[in-house]
Amino acid sequence: MEPKSLTPLPERTRLLHLGPTKTGSTTLQFALFARQAELAEHGVCYPGSRAKQQRPLAHLLDWQLRRGTKPPDPEEYELVERQIAAAGDRRVVLSSERLGRASGEEARRVVEHYGAEHPHVVAVARRYDRYLPSEWQQNVKQLETRSYDAWLRLVLGPPRPDDYGWRFVWTAHDTVGLAQRWGELVGWENLTILVADEDDRSALFTAFERLLGLPLGFLAEAPVPRTNRSYGYEEIELLRRWNKAFAVRGVSSEAKVALVRQAARRLERLPTVDRPSPLPLLPVWSRAAVTELSERRIEGLRHLQTKGLRVVGDLERLRVPDAAFGEGDAQGLSRFSGDEVDRLLTAIAESSRRAVRSGQVQRGTGDDRGTNERSAPAPGKQAAGTSQRSSYRRLAGRFRRR
Repeated sequence: MEPKSLTPLPERTRLLHLGPTKTGSTTLQFALFARQAELAEHGVCYPGSRAKQQRPLAHLLDWQLRRGTKPPDPEEYELVERQIAAAGDRRVVLSSERLGRASGEEARRVVEHYGAEHPHVVAVARRYDRYLPSEWQQNVKQLETRSYDAWLRLVLGPPRPDDYGWRFVWTAHDTVGLAQRWGELVGWENLTILVADEDDRSALFTAFERLLGLPLGFLAEAPVPRTNRSYGYEEIELLRRWNKAFAVRGVSSEAKVALVRQAARRLERLPTVDRPSPLPLLPVWSRAAVTELSERRIEGLRHLQTKGLRVVGDLERLRVPDAAFGEGDAQGLSRFSGDEVDRLLTAIAESSRRAVRSGQVQRGTGDDRGTNERSAPAPGKQAAGTSQRSSYRRLAGRFRRR
């Protein structure tokens, strides 16, 4: 079955979209939010005052949100509750990638609270060679300091459910386990797995347009802001080294995320971003693990189809091709000149110093997962007897060695 073959869900359905991460969820959420008023005319409710709904869900489930995200707001939660209560016969859509990482107990609470009489769960499965580099890139924006190779060795190594990095990936992207958690709650006939089509990025929009009874192109043509900008390998490696070189003692993780976002904004202004290079191929050493994970997922989903699971798209699209593996540049900074690195670091450090002084970034406990604390001085502080310029030069030298 392909997306265009889908038929609308019954009225009063509560569609729970689980993401998971790096499968087009953010763009879909912004499209739904951009059409929020018009959706009502088509019998659909997308509740809330923001495109992303994780904060109301976090209030319900007492989730700890990612670093740099504002805490749950009870008023947002109450607004969502009121809008769902007033939806009547309309189909209601709740979408959050965090639902993909929900435990069995959290999933049960969500279904009991929002599922009403007609829950329907939708999740996307993406080919691992396309997902993994994208996830590492996103993690770097959240203070990850491990290289691509080191991070892959963690997530493709032996199961480590006690490790946050490993758990973050596989709780949601072990698609068979995800389907089992939710399918047993809502019934297999009420669970749809969409197989991502890397050659047709509109397929996700088409699937939701069909499920919600919307005109073709209604979501695909919505005015959506640019979201989750992708970086080339040189750029993301530059940002990762910034994370390591500028891990600041005495600054909270939330503050560090804010500083990294400042770094990312500065990075986008460099001329090289107009011609970014792709992230490298999966390393040859990972072939056996990735191939086994892919085959196990395909076979597991085929087995669940015999129970009634609906799969939209060809499961063969999840098979990782041989061309996905190879050897690539381990450094990834060859196209950045020393002057560009110096300008970037100086600009970021100055804007970071201003942010701390103005109170936009608050100092905290220095609690940081996965960062190197033996690093540069806090923004605005310098070693005695040295100039600001020489401090930044030393920081740039440390940066290049990482």
